[in-house]
Amino acid sequence: MNSKESPKDLWLSFINGDEKAFTLLYKDIYPDLYSYGIKIGMNSQQVRDTIQDVFVKLYTNTCLVKDPQGIRALLFRSIKNEYLNILKRENIFNRIKSEEEAVTTFDITYSIDERLIKEEEYSALKQKVETILDILTPRQREIIYLRFLEEMNYKEIALIMNISEQVARNLLYKSIKRIRETNLQGYYALLFLIESRLTTLFPPF
Repeated sequence: MNSKESPKDLWLSFINGDEKAFTLLYKDIYPDLYSYGIKIGMNSQQVRDTIQDVFVKLYTNTCLVKDPQGIRALLFRSIKNEYLNILKRENIFNRIKSEEEAVTTFDITYSIDERLIKEEEYSALKQKVETILDILTPRQREIIYLRFLEEMNYKEIALIMNISEQVARNLLYKSIKRIRETNLQGYYALLFLIESRLTTLFPPF
């Protein structure tokens, strides 16, 4: 986030008359929404158009936000809803039994600060992280991305992934368990990834 204020605070400022707060909210969350849209399968133009459309709707119809605390999750979910609508329009979703099957890939692109570790350690860590991501399903990669890289809570994740909070907890537990049982070294690499709060690579705004 670029702004010191949270999405909730920016939204509340906007509905109280601060137009600049809406612009800040847009600029702050744009990279996150763009990255997420690309990861679930949208192309660049689709994501850009969707983000624009979502914010226009919010600007003209503020009642769409029932809970200001959850506005960030609402925006993520809006991106996914549009992705599903695109699939429907392309007659792809009709051949899919569930929303889960709609997300067929979820590539976590990450940036590692090479100043934190030696060059040879960097290469080894990168390889370990790529290895553990390969053993996960798209759904498992998505929840790890939302929980640890986007730092979403279970309520937010449940909204975005259209599941219950308990299912979200179970999915994350099973994802971590799978990593730990399949690739212990990769598991420790993931811990390093999380603890260092490494961020995804975002396209320029």
